[in-house]
Amino acid sequence: MAKKQDHFRGYQYRPPLRRTHGYQTDWPLYLRFIRQYVWPFRWSLLACMLLVAVNSNYVYVISYMSRIVVDNILVIGGQEDAPAEVRHSITAADRNLQRQPSRPAIGMGRRIDQGQSVSNRPPEAGSRLLWLAITYLLTQALFNTLGRLAARRHIVVSQGIMAQMREDMHRKVLGLSMSYHQAMSPGRLLSRILSDVEAANVEMLALFISGIHCVTMMLVGVTILVTVQWRLALFVAIILPIYAWMFRSKRMAIRSLNQELRHTNACLYGLVSQKLDAIKAIQSYSREPGEELAFHRLVSCFFRDALKTQWISTALHSKAHLLSHFCSCAIFLYGGKMVLDGDMTLGRMIFVHSTTITLFQPVLEFTQLTFVLQRLRISLLRIAGVLDKEPEITEDPNSLLFPQPIRQGIEVRNLTFNYPALKLNREADDDSGAPPLPSEPVLKDISFVVPAGTWLCTMGASGSGKTTLLH
Repeated sequence: MAKKQDHFRGYQYRPPLRRTHGYQTDWPLYLRFIRQYVWPFRWSLLACMLLVAVNSNYVYVISYMSRIVVDNILVIGGQEDAPAEVRHSITAADRNLQRQPSRPAIGMGRRIDQGQSVSNRPPEAGSRLLWLAITYLLTQALFNTLGRLAARRHIVVSQGIMAQMREDMHRKVLGLSMSYHQAMSPGRLLSRILSDVEAANVEMLALFISGIHCVTMMLVGVTILVTVQWRLALFVAIILPIYAWMFRSKRMAIRSLNQELRHTNACLYGLVSQKLDAIKAIQSYSREPGEELAFHRLVSCFFRDALKTQWISTALHSKAHLLSHFCSCAIFLYGGKMVLDGDMTLGRMIFVHSTTITLFQPVLEFTQLTFVLQRLRISLLRIAGVLDKEPEITEDPNSLLFPQPIRQGIEVRNLTFNYPALKLNREADDDSGAPPLPSEPVLKDISFVVPAGTWLCTMGASGSGKTTLLH
């Protein structure tokens, strides 16, 4: 089958994408930015990750409370604690078990009217249920508080990293040569400082926060399944490799599309910035329809790449959800059979089934980190392309830094300056050794004071010494 052709991207104001190959692997790039920008906020980030890790177990705690309600308060369960000799399978006929038919001769309503007990529920079930409800509310308040504390730490780290990255980008751009600024439009540089930095910051923190959230939920969920009923954990172990294979098969396609998206976004920034600077010329020459068409083409190119990325992501998630539903259904059927056979209580089956459903959520999020890594890689490569740009003009190693800020102002006293004496123009055959005439001083007995925080305007005719005074 022939490979499907990609859509056209060679529009005006969108030069071809030059793919960066400066890093053979992605990890040196990630480690560089983590060490430079994340490490200064390591303690705040660590506190945020610990809070997220604890808060990730909220669903399991609530599921365990449901098990307690069913097994210990309502006492609705199988025959898990019954002696082995009285256990029987639901598929066996009553005549083969040499016992009375399983259908009761007297209904539950008649038994209640006769004052007979119809449940093994403990007499203190009501008080237990009340204490469990209070525990539930306290648990909700605790996890809510932990979530708010984690969000606060997340905001502090996010703003700190983004501010430092933008300061470094701005400082680097100011130090680059004019030829670089002429090759890169202001809009494209603006997209690096604003859009790419924000994207890198969001994806980098998502890698840490979502990563610890997914890992914690997966470890706790797998531990619960293995501890409570290891046979049901085998269903999950069969499904996980299929997840990994599906998302790995689309890794390169997602990476290529994200590169094109970031490049088109930078071109959009450049086009808008350039046309806003020349808006008067555009209006004067009635170029509005042509500029609208150019902008529409770039937006359409961005839309097609974004749509294709979303289509791939949606298709993968649909397949992943089908696998998770299949596994959940299998666990439900097998767990239900164990309950009917008396090998498991109803509360334990509900707990295991709820844990399995919850476990697939972090699995899906963990596979989603593949897309996070791809987006982070593209943004970091674009930022590194600016930060690693070698300056064409280097400073004199013996130069002195100008004091910033000046706190006492500038004072000049009795300044006189003249340039070296110039030999007057003579005739070509004049070889006399007469010394050159002395030049007139450019500055003569100049004194002034400029206090700190004030301005001084120097005016004069051409050649009066303004530039000499400044130097």
